Amino acid sequence: MKNRIIAFLFVLAAVLITGCTGGDIIERRYYIFEYLDGTERPGLLQANPLPYSLIVQDSRIAQTYTRKQIVKRHYGPQIQYLVYDQWGIKLSDAIPDLVAKRCTKYNLFTSVDRNLLTGIPDYQINTSVINMEMYETQFLSEARLNMEFTFFRLQEDNSKVPDLSVTHSFDRTKRIPKGDVEAFVQAINEMILKETNNFVVKILNEFSGKKESLAQSVSQDSGYEVVDYSAEVSGDSTTTDDRSIGLLYLPNLSGQDNEPFYKVLDMKGNDITTARFGEEMPLKEGKYMLHYGSGGDDQGMYQSVEIRPRWRYNVFPNWGCLIVDVMDEQRNYVKTGYNVFDNENGYDYGIEYPADVNLGEKQTVWILKPGTYKVTINSESFNTYRDFTTIEVEENACQRLTLVVEEDEVSGIVSMIGAGVMNEEERQRKDSNWIQKSAIHVNFNLKSDNSTEKNNSVTSLTMSGQLDNTLTYNYGRLNYRMKNLIEVGTNKDEGFNEFRIDLDDFDLKNTVILNVISSIGLYGRLDMNTHIFPSYIYNLDYVELNADSIYSEPHKDANRYRATPSLFPLTLKEGIGLNFKFLDTSRADMNLRAGLGLRQDFRNNVYSYDGETTIDTTDYKVYKEVESSNDEGIEASLVGDLQIMRNLNYSLTADVLFPFNDMQNYTMDMENIFNIKLFKYISIDYRLKFFTRETDGKLDYIANQQSLFLRFTYILR
Repeated sequence: MKNRIIAFLFVLAAVLITGCTGGDIIERRYYIFEYLDGTERPGLLQANPLPYSLIVQDSRIAQTYTRKQIVKRHYGPQIQYLVYDQWGIKLSDAIPDLVAKRCTKYNLFTSVDRNLLTGIPDYQINTSVINMEMYETQFLSEARLNMEFTFFRLQEDNSKVPDLSVTHSFDRTKRIPKGDVEAFVQAINEMILKETNNFVVKILNEFSGKKESLAQSVSQDSGYEVVDYSAEVSGDSTTTDDRSIGLLYLPNLSGQDNEPFYKVLDMKGNDITTARFGEEMPLKEGKYMLHYGSGGDDQGMYQSVEIRPRWRYNVFPNWGCLIVDVMDEQRNYVKTGYNVFDNENGYDYGIEYPADVNLGEKQTVWILKPGTYKVTINSESFNTYRDFTTIEVEENACQRLTLVVEEDEVSGIVSMIGAGVMNEEERQRKDSNWIQKSAIHVNFNLKSDNSTEKNNSVTSLTMSGQLDNTLTYNYGRLNYRMKNLIEVGTNKDEGFNEFRIDLDDFDLKNTVILNVISSIGLYGRLDMNTHIFPSYIYNLDYVELNADSIYSEPHKDANRYRATPSLFPLTLKEGIGLNFKFLDTSRADMNLRAGLGLRQDFRNNVYSYDGETTIDTTDYKVYKEVESSNDEGIEASLVGDLQIMRNLNYSLTADVLFPFNDMQNYTMDMENIFNIKLFKYISIDYRLKFFTRETDGKLDYIANQQSLFLRFTYILR
């Protein structure tokens, strides 16, 4: 059995690792430059070389790019060194090697060298790399190369001849597939060679008569034919339309992921695109007009921006944000509408309903001009003197307004009893990752139960008190929930006049969920169910049958019989596996879970009805001792809540365990709860439970319990 558990955990871990990584283990990759014959221009091939010697010196590389790691850059000053993508060459050597080979292939000079062996060469080429990086945003990827070529004549002392040089600089970008480093290297490789072509054109033009002194020297020394290549320079460019792309960014002041959209207009007022606050938007180089704000177009705000290539324009907020919470005194969210008005001119920005963040709903974020605003409930107008408050919205800030309301139990009308901005301590407590709720319920319960005898359903009237505690913790993808229900009460069985004290239930559920991708995650749980006081059966003839199948002395006309002692039976459930949330809305929440499950049923001195036997002509009920059990297997669970109507809520908890040693002998627990809210503190609960019953360790039948409560609730938190 232990091997099965280990194997199951190993498979589960493998599935998760595969799902999270989505591929093989990343290996380090190295990249090189190659001489590309296809980038040569036949028109630049010289029949007779210039009668001079040329040396191509090592490139000067800007400090940022001297590392082995390839540089990735965001639109702005931020760079990143790629750990697994590195140069397999030394850039200061590889770039001039390409330039020297191109000059040799074009037969440009009598000799072209990379190293100075003897004497002083006639001319020298220097190259400098200013930028060589892969630009990447969530929208596009580009390869950028910013370089400078210099060609000059040397004097006897190896110094540069004044006013006798050719320079060629460029700053090119080329669109590449997103995240494709190999495409980046290929693009840079092509840029170097194609821009070398342009540089060669400029050199040849210098010798073709653009500078008279050079032309005379050339014609005297070599009879060099004057050719104008200047037209070819502009025709050889790796620049694409993508070179003019920049980014626009409007900050998210509220921290919510559902801030409204803003519009981007051209300078003629035409709509270009829309984007959310807090998200980068790619735009071509140029000037634009931004339109944003809640309400109609006439209430919106405008701001002009100018986009530059490969740079992010950060808009300074000349607006503020407003979030409105509506809740009762017990800090429960209340679904009542509110209106927002401009306090200066009475403009109505519209009606909205608050979100219940405990149910995962998104809060509405109002984007407003700085100023004072009036907030009303119950569709009250701007001129109202009741159910209203005011709030000051500041520039570059987010305000959070809390409206406290009360609902009339008879009419159902909601009225405002308080409003304002919560202090920092209270807000932190409200917005804490920990949320604790406690309540006391007083129930009048009519129950039908056949869990003791299959064909004998017992009806009882119970008055009970419940202590209901819930504790949740949310942080990023981690969610923890603890649910504890303690129920104590008195009951009156049919056929008896007095109430008897018993304990209905002590139930504790702990669940941890770690969301891995989207709605799929890992779960772990630890549940416990027990009771405190012993349970009795009254006025009967009975005999006990212990675990060794030995009968006890028969008991005739017994006043009562203790079927279960304190704390036992005690059931523990543990489980780990995968959690799939297939419903996640403000009105519906449903999770399906499957994984490895463990269950321990501790039944010390617990006896269960096992039919009847006749002793000395008297029929006795037989209560057989139930042995403890420990099961391991595959478990499946379905847990969720559904708000059917405003005052009707349905919750479901279903657990099934299929033991490894006997899949047919499964255990099942299912609880269905319907809650109908009648008034503020009064509701009706209907519970329908299904659970398996065993005989001799084997599944016998599925029992059911039905309960109808009239519930009075007092919120503690």
